[in-house]
Amino acid sequence: MLLVFVVETKETNDRDKMYINKYLVSRFSFVRTGSETVVKWVYMNGKPNYNKKVVENKINNLITGYIKYHPESRDVHVVYCIDIDDVNNRDCVKLNADINEYCKTKGYQLIWFNTTIEHVFLGRIIHQSKNKKKEAKEFFKKQFAPQVCCDPRFNSAVFSETILMKSNIGCVLSDILLT
Repeated sequence: MLLVFVVETKETNDRDKMYINKYLVSRFSFVRTGSETVVKWVYMNGKPNYNKKVVENKINNLITGYIKYHPESRDVHVVYCIDIDDVNNRDCVKLNADINEYCKTKGYQLIWFNTTIEHVFLGRIIHQSKNKKKEAKEFFKKQFAPQVCCDPRFNSAVFSETILMKSNIGCVLSDILLT
């Protein structure tokens, strides 16, 4: 299986990868133990770039390369991971809706974090970019007990804009990895 995560950050600032990977390997032990699950990352360099040609090309190249070396497997999952951000900002709400629709059209999964990935995993919002990387590194050093559960109210088709510090990551990854 190929699992491609498409995240908001730049490759040089891979904090989204740090949180998601920590959750992935702590929650799904077979991913950590050398299973046939191949995990790859695509960096959008900002959420507005979700549908840019460079992002699409990176996704397509990963899929093509995987299928070339695993012709027997067509088990490929592309998962966009976004922060919901400011639900009071019309532009932000529209962008989230556009990304949701784009993922549906492409057959991709969508993981959302309300309001941000740091808010979900750390329980607080980190405002300055330089502090986000530092906080992610500290989080990575700690023993991780997943607090992000698979709540049936959270699925990839519905943004929970009213419930802070939540995500649908548990539901989406369970659907992909446990079925």
